[in-house]
Amino acid sequence: MSLAVTLRLDAAAAGPVERIWHGLAEQLGVREVLDLGYHPHITLAVIEAAALPAVVEEAVFAVADGVPPLPVNLAGFGIFPDPPPTVWLAPAVTSELLALHERVTMALRPIPIRPHDLPRAWVPHVTLSQSDRHPPARILEIAMALWGGPIRGDTGRIELVAFPPAVIRRSQALIAPD
Repeated sequence: MSLAVTLRLDAAAAGPVERIWHGLAEQLGVREVLDLGYHPHITLAVIEAAALPAVVEEAVFAVADGVPPLPVNLAGFGIFPDPPPTVWLAPAVTSELLALHERVTMALRPIPIRPHDLPRAWVPHVTLSQSDRHPPARILEIAMALWGGPIRGDTGRIELVAFPPAVIRRSQALIAPD
């Protein structure tokens, strides 16, 4: 079991992402993301199983207090070539998103997180596919055909999720300060 700290997308952003997920499943049989059973999100950090969930939860949600919803503008695509290749939507990177990511990863020290989730290595993204059954270019081609243009919304919640399968251990709404 691993733990992920995620920013869950609101309905305005999640709906179009889910439409692409379902389209990829229907046209190519690519179901890995759907089968995870979790909502569209941006992962801030993944912690391997050795970490105690309560310690992670305390660290993450202490820094999440007072964090407002962050606007999301999914404006492009990307591919991570490592097996299995990952096709993803690229959010416009904002200083607020980078600052929250850094706060979360610093709060988790000395708990080891995946190296590519560390500041200066992290690439924010919303996963569309993690499949080696089709070339990533083919998955990208279908995803682009299903994409209706930039997807806008907010990050409505920060969550701690155990996986696989995805089980939400804690979820907290992001609330704008008064």
